[in-house]
Amino acid sequence: MSKQLKLNPRVAYVLGIYAYNKGTKATIGVVTKSNEIVQRFVKVALDDFKILPNKILIEAKEDEIQAYFYNSKLKKLFDKALERKERLFKYMNDYSAAYFAGIFEMKGGSDSNGLYIRHLDKGDAMLLEKIGIHTEAKGSKTYIKNARTFMTFIRTVSAKIF
Repeated sequence: MSKQLKLNPRVAYVLGIYAYNKGTKATIGVVTKSNEIVQRFVKVALDDFKILPNKILIEAKEDEIQAYFYNSKLKKLFDKALERKERLFKYMNDYSAAYFAGIFEMKGGSDSNGLYIRHLDKGDAMLLEKIGIHTEAKGSKTYIKNARTFMTFIRTVSAKIF
């Protein structure tokens, strides 16, 4: 395995999921209510990371589905990529769209105040600002001020379009 993560939009999507849905120890996974998100995660794990099908664990708990696998080398590559996210996702392109779509899948939603991402990291909020997506933090939620622009930006990647 290389010393750097081979980034493409599918990998950037899983990196966004990983950034806000970290497992324990050496796990990379997703916990969601959406079958589609689990299917996307599994497809990337099989196709891009070459994880064997029997190594991907899927568990249903109440109304959520958890899919994950153990891979300490890949986890280290993910952590290194997140350390470089200011350089990786500084442009409004497919890579950044996929990364923020992954984040939105894990922590996004909408309420009477608009579209938001819960517990958005300050670095990610700054990245959104740099690419023209304006945000405003209110408590644990960071609201997207230009929600239409954001939704158009992640539309081709996100499974969670309202």
